[in-house]
Amino acid sequence: MKQPSLLFSLLVIAAAPAFSQSLDLRSLSEIRQYKLMKALPESSKAKRMMRQISENPRNDKQAFDAVAQLQDNAIPETTIAFIRIADGFTADDLSANGIEIRSVYGDIAIAKVRMDEAEAIADLECVKHLQLQRQLYTNMDIARAEQGVDLIHHGSSEAGLTVPYTGKGVITGIVDQGVDPHHINFRYSDGQSRIEALWHWRMNTQGQPVSNFYNYTNIGDFITDTEQTYHGTHTLGIMSGSYNGPVTVAKPWADPTVREPATYITENCKYYGVAPQASIAVSCGDLQDGFIAYGMEDILNFAEWMRENDTRYKWPLVWNLSLGSNQGPHDKRTMLNTVLNMLGTKGIICISAGNEGDLKIALKKTFAEGDTRVKTMIYPYGYQYDPSKPESFTARQGSIAIYSDDDTPFELQAVIYNKKRGYREAKRMPVIGDNIGTYYCSSKDYQMEDTDVVGDATFCKAFDGYVGVGRLVDTETGRYYGMVDYSVINNKETNLNDDYVLGFEVIGKPGHKIECYGDAQNTWMDNYGVEGFTDGSTDGSISDIAVADNVIAVGSYNTRNQWTCLDGGTAHYEGDAFKVGGISGFSSYGTLSDGRELPLVCAPGSAIISSVSYPFAKIVEQAYGEEYLNFMCQAKRVEEKRVNYWKQEVGTSMSTPFVAGSIALWLEANPDLDVNDVKEIIRKTAVRDDDVNNTKEQKRWGAGKFNALAGLKEAIRMSGIPGITTDTNNDRLILTREGDRLYKAFVGNADKMDARVYTVDGRLVMHRSGAGDELDIDFTGMNAGIYIINVNGHHNSRIIVK
Repeated sequence: MKQPSLLFSLLVIAAAPAFSQSLDLRSLSEIRQYKLMKALPESSKAKRMMRQISENPRNDKQAFDAVAQLQDNAIPETTIAFIRIADGFTADDLSANGIEIRSVYGDIAIAKVRMDEAEAIADLECVKHLQLQRQLYTNMDIARAEQGVDLIHHGSSEAGLTVPYTGKGVITGIVDQGVDPHHINFRYSDGQSRIEALWHWRMNTQGQPVSNFYNYTNIGDFITDTEQTYHGTHTLGIMSGSYNGPVTVAKPWADPTVREPATYITENCKYYGVAPQASIAVSCGDLQDGFIAYGMEDILNFAEWMRENDTRYKWPLVWNLSLGSNQGPHDKRTMLNTVLNMLGTKGIICISAGNEGDLKIALKKTFAEGDTRVKTMIYPYGYQYDPSKPESFTARQGSIAIYSDDDTPFELQAVIYNKKRGYREAKRMPVIGDNIGTYYCSSKDYQMEDTDVVGDATFCKAFDGYVGVGRLVDTETGRYYGMVDYSVINNKETNLNDDYVLGFEVIGKPGHKIECYGDAQNTWMDNYGVEGFTDGSTDGSISDIAVADNVIAVGSYNTRNQWTCLDGGTAHYEGDAFKVGGISGFSSYGTLSDGRELPLVCAPGSAIISSVSYPFAKIVEQAYGEEYLNFMCQAKRVEEKRVNYWKQEVGTSMSTPFVAGSIALWLEANPDLDVNDVKEIIRKTAVRDDDVNNTKEQKRWGAGKFNALAGLKEAIRMSGIPGITTDTNNDRLILTREGDRLYKAFVGNADKMDARVYTVDGRLVMHRSGAGDELDIDFTGMNAGIYIINVNGHHNSRIIVK
């Protein structure tokens, strides 16, 4: 269930002008939300509205209704916290104060805390900073072929490979939600599960974080972590799925615009993953960032156990995190990014850039003399009143954080603007006095503190709900920041047409900069086309957890925009955002305060077909029938006790496991690669074609289009490991088809290349040579047939020239 980011607790304390304290504004917001939800009666309209918006932030009514019966509305009493230990103290001091610690990374402890005790724990002398865990959100045939992965898998003579690479001896780990471990995509041919370790993390009914462990001895006891999504089944299938046996698909309708009965055929499944023989380790369940850290640590411990107990391989590790959050300063110094940075020295971490690249959720401003003010409005793209649906409403719920470039303060006010009066200020809402923040609400239903401003006439005319403004120095980064935190529904009697618009204003100091980041749940920053207001930007839509140094941030480009469904119909995505070869319109990106541009690279992420959770599919069928399921899915494999489905999906959630699986192939070839090696390979081999070079915002692409096959060559070049054949010096030979009759020969670590081409009866028909480890061999003008290529006197490969 998605937990809302609502309002922050307004602690009335004596504070220094910098307003520094141990709890960040988002955590204070979560504490206030907890108190508010506990205080509101179950029958209250306010509580029902808050839950509806928070559990379904993008207003996807059909998807929400299908799983609404599964929602557990219990308010958790316990949560996970990241604690930065104060100088001069250790984790033992936390334990001595009764804090239950799960993990320690340097001066960062991850611990279990009660919500009603978090403020008291933050005030302990041994605590420098406490941050409650944050909700994260989930963000192949054509893709494999485009990237040359099919050639890699088969050790294809067309690519000149003498052995296949399939990820054998590499651990592919995933932390996700909606995992169906019994999908045929994750089984050996004898039916045994390929998943060697699985942890299920969640909050139990008492609000306590718990996990269960499964392996081959008991994985049959585990069905799924949730029936509400198939996300983890899909991403795992892209990275490590292996099923290529018979499946049922439909023939396309003769006329795509005329429906006809489906005609089914059987063909071998094309929708298996990039590393089909890799070992699989899974952590699944609730997606708070505390559980993400726990899951990654569990998988790392499993990898270390494998290295100690199975010496056949070195067991390198690659994690896939198709998860993200836009909340946060987008600064590598935060606690979760520090943890990711440390784990990134133990394995390769691939993280999705985010799917908010078409949302204006960022705003940046450099102040100068005479230009020290910026104002913007908050646009409710998720929930808007529709006259044809009387039950609909306009709502804004979420938060926007504003960060300075250092600890220099700025002034922050939330503002209600009157559209009918040219967007003049109707109500200003500043922080009152020396409080950390001030909370404005329409009625006592939302009041939590004596300092709350309740029942203001203008506020009530505009909204039902609450708005908060606050300011602090972030002890994590040393940056001054503020927050506008809001959950308001337009008053239908006096603001039905959104004539009163919520926004905010910042007054800064010359020479300083601010960065504003929205949480992207159902609002963005907008100037409404009005002079004097600043529009939001998509530059900054990159996920906050993708900014650590030792991670691979992955964006998306399009390799497919249409597909045939199981009902025989052809579905497609329209518009430039889904143009084949182009950048995916949703792919997030951004320039950080330290100057780095992310993502690192883009990979196929549009209409990628992969496995679907059967428990999820059953819920959909129960809600909408088999006809809808056949429209939704593209292939199926029927078994006695289940049906295995495959369907298309878009997102950087799909491009990221493609990269993770490809890196598993590289690690099979060179298990000693570290994150810096992998980044170097990606930058060196990325493709910058016309699609990339003609894009207006180049930073969306990072290095360009990911190149799995060229990256494999670089991994081999960087390897000191002997090669892949029984040749005397064991150098590696790869032949890559570059055109109809043009091949590129590559031998890892070679100083020179000498290639001789023979017919099958032994006649020499071509001789080429050159310095380095690559050489072009052009068969233009030669007869079609079978040829033998010999390189450097001992490498042989057979090719067919057509």
